[in-house]
Amino acid sequence: MADRVGPALANLKLRETLRTLSIRDPLTGLFNRRYLEESLVRELHRAARTDKPLSVIVIDIDHFKRFNDQFGHEAGDLVLRTFSEIVQQNIRKSDMACRLGGEELVVVLPDAGIDVASARAETLRQAFHDLQLRYQNKPLGSVTASFGVAVYPDHATTSESLLQLGDTALYRAKHDGRNRVCIAKV
Repeated sequence: MADRVGPALANLKLRETLRTLSIRDPLTGLFNRRYLEESLVRELHRAARTDKPLSVIVIDIDHFKRFNDQFGHEAGDLVLRTFSEIVQQNIRKSDMACRLGGEELVVVLPDAGIDVASARAETLRQAFHDLQLRYQNKPLGSVTASFGVAVYPDHATTSESLLQLGDTALYRAKHDGRNRVCIAKV
């Protein structure tokens, strides 16, 4: 009996490991881009069905290349991991934090309108701004991020347009001086 159960349990564990690897970013532990794209469509359908808002916050670490260039990629990884931990500590269990790619993160907030989403983004911005990171006993200097917020149905009704408007608001935040939250315009 043990000869049969052992391999079956190992197979189940391997399947779960592979599933986790397919939806999670290995560096940050956040959901990956593929999971975001699939889940955001589902969350938008749920929001439409329940007539509730849904917000996205698109986040980009300011001057991220500087950390890699000045301190090395391990320091950049430390910044990404720390930012990801801060995001996870400051969102609800029902929210979804994802790594879109590079130093760009997205937070999906079901049942959250513009006021809740912009307040959450501001809380995250302040937490990042207050961060004092050190790598190999050297201070990394100021670590800030810029944020773009877009809301269903106020700004967009599809996942692609919602992310695009959040991204456009993010780039406006960068253009306006970085380390700020900008709301999407229709």
